[in-house]
Amino acid sequence: MNCPCCGSRIPAITTVERAAQSMPRVQRKLLTVLARQFGSFVSTERIGNAVWADDLDGGPLNAPVCISQAAARARKGLAPFGITIECKHSMGYRVKELDA
Repeated sequence: MNCPCCGSRIPAITTVERAAQSMPRVQRKLLTVLARQFGSFVSTERIGNAVWADDLDGGPLNAPVCISQAAARARKGLAPFGITIECKHSMGYRVKELDA
């Protein structure tokens, strides 16, 4: 993505962090975890631990489903910025730039 003022390239991680600010808590935390490892896969377990770290019960029993739903919703919010969330079975999730 390019800056509308000067036209210089904005790093994708900055774009992800900016997009996440307007999203609900689970999506925001999901994107925070993924942005820190931009381009690399992060396991569903690691995402769940980060998203629900401050919950005394460790989060919902169906955490993988909640993460999947949050990723789908966040993906829609990232699309206008040229970024997507990719999921691979047994590897987890990652954020990456859309192919041109």
